[in-house]
Order: sequence, then structure tokens, then C-alpha cells
Amino acid sequence: TIDGPMDPLYLLNDKIFPPELLNRIKVQYIDSITVLTGSEARSLYGKDAVNGVVKLYADKEIFNDLEPDTTNKTN
Repeated sequence: TIDGPMDPLYLLNDKIFPPELLNRIKVQYIDSITVLTGSEARSLYGKDAVNGVVKLYADKEIFNDLEPDTTNKTN
């Protein structure tokens, strides 16, 4: 929308997923990607999907890569 964010709604295994974590996903874990647009996206996901929906389905192993980084980067 003009006033809101331009990003689509991202779902990972049917759960809302923050787009800033996309670069941490290893491609080999992704099983499929589905893109929904327009009225189809809005009818399924409401106003959050006004800019479309990107649905990613992945192996459970993907969540190992998405754990918070706990390494000390100040050394």
C-alpha cells in the first residue's frame, strides 16, 4: 500500500516469517515456494496480504539455521 510496507507477507511452513531472516535460509532445505497475489492472497490472508504472499515450505532442519546467533562478535 502507499502508506504501509511494500513487502509481501512471508510464511514459512504456514507460519508468519519475518523477511529479514530470509538471507539465513539455506536453499537445500526449501521444498517448495508458492506466490499468491491479488484477490486470492487477500481472501486467504486478509489485509496483511495486500502486497501478496510468499509461502515457503521447508524441512524442519531449516530451523537450525534460524536460531539466534549467540556467538560473541566483539572479539
